[in-house]
Amino acid sequence: MSNLIINNFNSSDKIFNKVFGIGLSKTGTASLAYALRLLGISCLHYPVDTETIKTSDAIVDGLVAVDFPYYDYYYQGSKFIYTVRDYDEWIASCKIHFEIKLSPQILKNSKEKIHKLFWENMFPVWGTDTFNENIWKKTYENHQNMIKKYFKNRPEDLLIIDICAGEGWEKLCPFLGINMPREPFPFENITHNPFKIISKQVKASVENIIKDESHDPIVIVNTPEGKILFNKDISKPFYYKNAFSYEECEKIINAPEIKIQSEGSNKSLKVTKVKFIDKNAETKWIWERIQNYVQLVNSNHYKFKLSHIADVHLMEYQKDCFFKWHIDLNGSDFFALRKISIVIFLSDKNDYQGGDLLFDITDENETPTIDMEQGSIILFPSFHLHKVSDIKSGVRRTLVAWVYGDSFS
Repeated sequence: MSNLIINNFNSSDKIFNKVFGIGLSKTGTASLAYALRLLGISCLHYPVDTETIKTSDAIVDGLVAVDFPYYDYYYQGSKFIYTVRDYDEWIASCKIHFEIKLSPQILKNSKEKIHKLFWENMFPVWGTDTFNENIWKKTYENHQNMIKKYFKNRPEDLLIIDICAGEGWEKLCPFLGINMPREPFPFENITHNPFKIISKQVKASVENIIKDESHDPIVIVNTPEGKILFNKDISKPFYYKNAFSYEECEKIINAPEIKIQSEGSNKSLKVTKVKFIDKNAETKWIWERIQNYVQLVNSNHYKFKLSHIADVHLMEYQKDCFFKWHIDLNGSDFFALRKISIVIFLSDKNDYQGGDLLFDITDENETPTIDMEQGSIILFPSFHLHKVSDIKSGVRRTLVAWVYGDSFS
C-alpha cells in the first residue's frame, strides 16, 4: 500500500487538539494509524517518549492507551478513538504476536537492543513481561470498563470502532469532522515486521516486578476503575511528619516560579493553579530535603534505580477542585520513567475541608486516608493508584515531585 495522502487535511481547520488511539495492541491500531496518515494527519504508532508525542497530531497504541487520562488533561480538547475486536480473535492474535513472535526467549539473544526494549515497554500495559491469557483477558476487560466509565458523560470525545469487523471511514471521518474519501479504508498488517514502527532512539525500560522472587507474588487489587496488578511489598507508601517546618512551608508557597499554569479542568482533574518552582541558590534546599527522604526510603525499602528529581511544582486546589483515581507512571520523559511520587502538605489541614489523599490498597470501600499534617511528606511508587477527593472549602496547597530512573532491577 502506498503512502499517498488521499485527503488534504488542513490542521488549522481541525476540530480537535490531538487524536489518541487508546485501543490495546492487536485491535486494529496499525490500520487506524495508517488511516489517519492517509487523511493527512501526522500520526505516531506506538510512541515511547513524550517528546515525539508533542510533535504529532495523532498518537496510537502503547502507553497512551493506559495513560489516556493524563493526556486528556494535558491536551485538552482532544479526541479519543477506542479500537475494539472480537475477544476470541484478539486473544488468538495476541498469542501469536506476543508468545511466539515476540517472546522473551526470542528477544533474549537478539542483537538489536530495541527488540528487548519493545517488550519491556509492554509491562505497564499488561503487568507482566510474558504472555498470560488470563492476565490479557482481565486487562482487556478492565481497560474497556475504565474507558466507558471515564467518557460516560463525554460521548462526543470518544469513538468506539471495530476496524477488524469492517468499520472504517463511515465512523472515523464524521467523528473527526473530515470529509470521507472515496478510497477504501486501509487494513494494514505489520506482523511480518513488528519492529519497523519502533524508533531506534527507544531507551525507556520498565520494572519487572513479577520476576523478582524476593517479593510475594503479584496480587489483583480491586479499584473503582476495575483491577490492577502490583506487588504488595513494594507498593507501600511511606509517610513522615515534620519533614518541613511551618516557616519552610510558607517560604515554599512564596518561592519564585518559572511559570504558572492557570486553572485547568476536565473530568479527571480540576486545579486552580500549578506553580513550577525555580531551582536556584535560594530554593535548592527544597530538592536537598526531598532527596534525603528519597534516599531514606529507597535505600531501606524500594531499592529502585534512580537518576534525578524532576521539576518540583506547587498544586493549588480550591473549592470543588479534585483529582480522580489515577497513577503517575509515565511512558518515558527524557528517556526516564517515573519511579517514586512525592507529596508534601504545605497548608494547615484546618484551613480547608476535603481534599483527602486516598490510596486504594485492598478494597475500594475501605480506602485508608493519610494524615495531611502541615509539613509532612509522603512517598510512594508511581504505579500506585491514588486520588484527591473534592475540596469542600478553603485552599489546599501541596508540593509535588517525581523521582525518575532509567531502568529497574
